[in-house]
Amino acid sequence: MRPTEIKIKFFATHREAVGHREEALTMNPPATLGELVKTLEQRYPALRQLRRSTIYCVNRRVVQIDVKLKEGDEVALFPPVGGG
Repeated sequence: MRPTEIKIKFFATHREAVGHREEALTMNPPATLGELVKTLEQRYPALRQLRRSTIYCVNRRVVQIDVKLKEGDEVALFPPVGGG
Protein backbone atom coordinates (compact mmCIF):
# COMPACT_ATOMS: atom_id res chain seq x y z
CA MET A 1 0.00 0.00 0.00
CA ARG A 2 1.22 3.47 -0.76
CA PRO A 3 1.58 6.18 1.90
CA THR A 4 -1.47 8.23 2.82
CA GLU A 5 -1.38 12.04 3.00
CA ILE A 6 -3.51 13.58 5.74
CA LYS A 7 -4.20 17.31 6.07
CA ILE A 8 -4.21 18.60 9.65
CA LYS A 9 -5.74 21.86 10.87
CA PHE A 10 -5.00 23.39 14.27
CA PHE A 11 -7.35 25.81 16.04
CA ALA A 12 -6.98 28.21 19.00
CA THR A 13 -4.65 26.82 21.71
CA HIS A 14 -3.57 23.99 19.39
CA ARG A 15 -2.50 26.50 16.75
CA GLU A 16 -0.54 28.39 19.41
CA ALA A 17 1.12 25.15 20.57
CA VAL A 18 2.39 24.19 17.10
CA GLY A 19 2.98 27.66 15.69
CA HIS A 20 0.92 27.33 12.51
CA ARG A 21 -2.62 26.69 11.25
CA GLU A 22 -2.18 23.58 9.14
CA GLU A 23 0.19 21.01 7.73
CA ALA A 24 0.17 17.75 5.79
CA LEU A 25 1.53 14.51 7.14
CA THR A 26 2.24 11.29 5.25
CA MET A 27 1.47 8.04 7.07
CA ASN A 28 1.62 4.37 6.20
CA PRO A 29 -1.80 2.72 5.98
CA PRO A 30 -3.74 1.54 7.77
CA ALA A 31 -3.20 4.59 9.98
CA THR A 32 -5.46 5.59 12.84
CA LEU A 33 -6.15 8.98 14.35
CA GLY A 34 -4.40 7.76 17.50
CA GLU A 35 -1.19 7.10 15.54
CA LEU A 36 -1.44 10.53 13.94
CA VAL A 37 -1.89 12.15 17.36
CA LYS A 38 1.19 10.33 18.74
CA THR A 39 3.24 11.53 15.77
CA LEU A 40 2.06 15.10 16.29
CA GLU A 41 2.81 14.94 20.02
CA GLN A 42 6.36 13.80 19.26
CA ARG A 43 6.84 16.77 16.91
CA TYR A 44 5.04 19.23 19.17
CA PRO A 45 5.33 18.17 22.84
CA ALA A 46 3.04 21.04 23.95
CA LEU A 47 0.12 19.11 22.40
CA ARG A 48 0.45 16.43 25.10
CA GLN A 49 -0.86 18.87 27.70
CA LEU A 50 -3.93 19.55 25.57
CA ARG A 51 -4.80 15.92 24.74
CA ARG A 52 -7.40 15.32 27.46
CA SER A 53 -9.48 18.28 26.35
CA THR A 54 -8.97 18.00 22.58
CA ILE A 55 -11.89 17.46 20.24
CA TYR A 56 -10.85 15.52 17.13
CA CYS A 57 -12.70 15.85 13.84
CA VAL A 58 -12.14 13.97 10.60
CA ASN A 59 -13.77 15.51 7.55
CA ARG A 60 -15.77 17.85 9.82
CA ARG A 61 -17.21 15.10 12.02
CA VAL A 62 -16.31 14.53 15.65
CA VAL A 63 -14.68 11.11 15.95
CA GLN A 64 -13.05 8.77 18.45
CA ILE A 65 -9.29 8.33 18.56
CA ASP A 66 -9.42 4.83 17.01
CA VAL A 67 -10.92 5.90 13.66
CA LYS A 68 -8.95 4.78 10.61
CA LEU A 69 -7.67 7.48 8.26
CA LYS A 70 -7.59 7.36 4.49
CA GLU A 71 -5.98 9.35 1.69
CA GLY A 72 -7.21 12.93 1.58
CA ASP A 73 -8.81 12.99 5.03
CA GLU A 74 -8.79 16.31 6.86
CA VAL A 75 -8.16 16.15 10.60
CA ALA A 76 -8.90 19.11 12.87
CA LEU A 77 -7.84 19.60 16.48
CA PHE A 78 -10.04 21.86 18.62
CA PRO A 79 -10.15 22.86 22.27
CA PRO A 80 -13.51 22.50 24.03
CA VAL A 81 -16.02 25.01 22.73
CA GLY A 82 -18.27 26.98 25.04
CA GLY A 83 -21.15 29.21 24.26
CA GLY A 84 -24.36 30.51 25.46
